[in-house]
Amino acid sequence: MSSSDFSAGRGGAEAAPQSLADRTGYDELFLGPPVPLPKPADADVETVILPYTHFTVVLRPDRRLAAATAVCIDGQRLLDDVPREDNWRLDPRLPAARQVGKEVYADNTLDRGHLVRRLDPVWGERGEAVQANDD
Repeated sequence: MSSSDFSAGRGGAEAAPQSLADRTGYDELFLGPPVPLPKPADADVETVILPYTHFTVVLRPDRRLAAATAVCIDGQRLLDDVPREDNWRLDPRLPAARQVGKEVYADNTLDRGHLVRRLDPVWGERGEAVQANDD
């Protein structure tokens, strides 16, 4: 993604919807035998599946946070020379009011943490790895 893919949004920059349209996310067959995407055991709990490059977030919009994440890691193809960016973005695929933004973490000791360790999905061809890093 380039800086032109972003626009100002509540709580931080927001990715343009088309910039995430082609993401396929976590691959349940990545390890060979099927490993299903984790989801809450209670089928009545609303979730939104948000695929990114090599990982997926299972979001609980009622709590505005992730219920689970799943990532495919190809250790032989990891790239560790992709620079870290500290761009906090809301996901344009759902309303800003249904996700946590920077405002939750401002002026307090809460750590934003990571839904997925930044370098775990950063593998493959350079462009693909950079995209995973940006996601």
